[in-house]
Amino acid sequence: MLTFASDANPTKKTARQMMRMVRAVNQDYLAALAAPGAEAARVECVTCHRGAPRPLMLEDTLRTVVLRRGADSAVAAYRQLRARHYGRFTYDFGERPLTTLAARLAAEGHPADARRMLELNAEQFPESAGVAFELGRAYETAGERERAVEQYRKALRLQPGNRQAQQRLQQLTGGGR
Repeated sequence: MLTFASDANPTKKTARQMMRMVRAVNQDYLAALAAPGAEAARVECVTCHRGAPRPLMLEDTLRTVVLRRGADSAVAAYRQLRARHYGRFTYDFGERPLTTLAARLAAEGHPADARRMLELNAEQFPESAGVAFELGRAYETAGERERAVEQYRKALRLQPGNRQAQQRLQQLTGGGR
């Protein structure tokens, strides 16, 4: 017999706990922060979930894929998520999440995976000086001097005053552009 009130279903138990959390955030915290006479800010399930069953940021979702199945699988996952969710607010498909993911992967000792995420970012944002600079750094770390120089030059073409790109380019070329 189906009992709707039962918490035997772990998903239902989690949902109820999360609903209690939302109520507590609204009543115990946000209400206390409201200015006298002003309406308090409120959170709802969508505040965190943004239409996704698990409220993870894009970079966290892709990091899991990279670590479990590799960078190429993460690129495929990115493309699938973008096709399904672009234009909604489920994930941020701006350049920041892939740059953040690449930085985390590099710091965790996965420079090749970081580089692949930056290459994907450069594909998505070909006119971004920041992405070009970060990709240049990844190539430089990998010992690919010419590719690094190419990306630093691109960063300078897109953002002529980019001091970091100027410095790296000067370091790699001995002063010439």
